[in-house]
Amino acid sequence: MTMKDWVFLAAGVASAVGALLAVTRRSPLYGALWLLVTLLGVAAIFYLIAAPFLAMMQVTVYAGAILVLFLFVIMLLNLRPEDLRPEAPPVERALAAVVALALFGALSAGILSSAGSLAPAPADPATFGTLEGVGRTLFSRHVIAFEALSVLIVAAVVGAVLLAKRKL
Repeated sequence: MTMKDWVFLAAGVASAVGALLAVTRRSPLYGALWLLVTLLGVAAIFYLIAAPFLAMMQVTVYAGAILVLFLFVIMLLNLRPEDLRPEAPPVERALAAVVALALFGALSAGILSSAGSLAPAPADPATFGTLEGVGRTLFSRHVIAFEALSVLIVAAVVGAVLLAKRKL
């Protein structure tokens, strides 16, 4: 294995472990910080697959702006340990883990059984991961999803402000 393969493996493991820890932490602040590890691992993977623009955007937009927005909302809500829901009993946690694994297995089986039919259109190697390629794809094929995401983010910020204002 080359050094690039080792770095790719490390970034993948860091992303997976960070994602797992982000959703299992009791404190929202620690969950957001583990999300940062996940996003930086994904940025490293983008860079390793020769998509430096996507890597830069991952760091700038997601690890920078969106994560700062998450942290701002967490701090705005000012959650104390007594405000958090009590931890679930071990039986419920084990049941949730079994259901999550079953769902993961079912989705994996479905994806693997139809891998050939779901293959994306071949990317143009000259524009893959570049500003032109991402912009052309984002604003032609995915423009509705792009606009829906912006509406979702605005709604989340308005909801967080209303929740914080209600406590005052």
